[in-house]
This record gives sequence, structure tokens and C-alpha cells, in this order.
Amino acid sequence: LTLRDTDRRFARYVGSTLGAAGASSDLLADAHVASAAAEAGGGVVVTRDPDDLELLCAPYRFVVVESV
Repeated sequence: LTLRDTDRRFARYVGSTLGAAGASSDLLADAHVASAAAEAGGGVVVTRDPDDLELLCAPYRFVVVESV
């Protein structure tokens, strides 16, 4: 597990993730998860509610969303 501080650069990355998905700030927490996975170079995001994360991760082909 790696923790990621939300510095200015990462906040802009999160904002661009929201913008690319056409999403509002209602999805801010999910956008942090999607952005952290994308910034790390990809990975698998495991969630019980995949719809929002699939929307946010769609531009990042190297991030996979899995439902549990």
C-alpha cells in the first residue's frame, strides 16, 4: 500500500481526470483513486461500485476496474 499526498500537481491531475470523463466534483474521491492508479503506471482498482470508476478510468487503458 502506498499513500499519495495531494499536492498541487496531483490535484491538477485529478481535475483533468474529472474533466476527461465529463464528471462533476461529486466523483472527487473516485477521481483520486483513478488518478493514483494512472499515475502509478496502471493497475487494478477493486470496488463494490464500479460504474463511476469505470467512467473515470476509461481514458487510462492500463487501469482495470474489477467489481467484487
